[in-house]
Amino acid sequence: MIYVSYQKRCNFTVPIKKSVHMKVLLADNHDSFVYNIVQILRESGKAEVDVVLTDQISLDIVKNYDAIVFSPGPDIVDPGGKMTAILAHVEDDMPVLGICLGYDVIAQYFGAKLNNLNMNYHGMKRKVHILENSDPLFSGLPLSIDVGLYHSWEVDKKSLTPQLIRCAVSEDRVLMAVRHVDRPVYGVQFHPESIMTPQGEKLLLNFLKIAEKRRASLSQLS
Repeated sequence: MIYVSYQKRCNFTVPIKKSVHMKVLLADNHDSFVYNIVQILRESGKAEVDVVLTDQISLDIVKNYDAIVFSPGPDIVDPGGKMTAILAHVEDDMPVLGICLGYDVIAQYFGAKLNNLNMNYHGMKRKVHILENSDPLFSGLPLSIDVGLYHSWEVDKKSLTPQLIRCAVSEDRVLMAVRHVDRPVYGVQFHPESIMTPQGEKLLLNFLKIAEKRRASLSQLS
C-alpha cells in the first residue's frame, strides 16, 4: 500500500465502499499526514470518514458518529481546546483514539502531566513493548513493534491517575500508549499511519472493530 501526504487543508468527506455502515469523525489538527489515516480507515470498507478541522467541529454533531479520531498536529496542548470539549461532551461508550497530539490531550484531560523533552523525536524509529496485549486495540500485534515517532513532548508516566492504564512503553521506557480504565478511549504517542509503523494499519483496524462492536450493541437495544 502506498501512503500519500495530502497538504490541502479543508473539510473533506472521503469516498467509501458500498459496504460501509459506520461513520468516523477525524478531528484534523492541521497535520500534513492526516489523509494517511483516512486512507487506512476508508480502505477497510467499514467506515465513512469525515475530516473536519478540529476548531471547526460543532459539539452538536459528534453524537452522530460511531467513533472519533484526534489526529496528530504541530501544536501544543490547549487544556481549554476543542478536543477537551469533545471528550467532556461525548457519551462514555464513544470510542476515541488520540494520536500524538491527540494522545497528549487525552492524557492531560484525565489528569496526567506533560514533559517537554530535551530533544525532538522527529522521523525516528523505535521499538515499543506492548503491555496490554489482551486489549482489543492491540489484538493480534506482536509484543514488540517498530514505530515511527514525531514528537517533542511526553506524557509523564509517574503522573498517571487511576483513570489511565499504561498500554505500551518504548525501549527507553517512555510511555507510548494509554487507555481509560472504563471507557473505550485510547491514546498512542507513536504514529500508526507512518510507514515506520508496520503494525499501524492493524491497530487502526482494531479501533474500527471496537467501534463496530459498540454499534452492534446499540442496534440490539433499538
